[in-house]
Amino acid sequence: MKKKKKGNLSNLLMLVLLLILFYYFFTEIRSTEVSAAELARIYSTDLQTADKKFLNQEIELVGKVKAYFEFENDNDLLEIISENSVVSVFCILIDNEQINKAKNLTQGTEIEIKGKCLGLAENIFPNSVYINVNSIK
Repeated sequence: MKKKKKGNLSNLLMLVLLLILFYYFFTEIRSTEVSAAELARIYSTDLQTADKKFLNQEIELVGKVKAYFEFENDNDLLEIISENSVVSVFCILIDNEQINKAKNLTQGTEIEIKGKCLGLAENIFPNSVYINVNSIK
């Protein structure tokens, strides 16, 4: 009888662990896919809604390269065409692998960027949405 209780208890613990892992992977790691044009449009029309949906979230940004900016004492930036005259989209490149990939991109190249949305900021370029880049495809 004790072996059966131990077996049931271990099965229950295993089920709970699997549910926790399932929840983590599908709520924390899952990222939202959005185009640069859509991201800029949402941030230019309703900042609160945009922040609620994207701020500090992992996103998959899809768009075309507009320009690459190399800075001597700061992180390099990759600007993505946003088709919006009010809000621009910039990707902050934080590691050498991503910097090297970005340096080789030409204007108009379609890319997919995974990273954390930092929201609208006035850092270097005013009225810009910044993405902290994890990977470039």
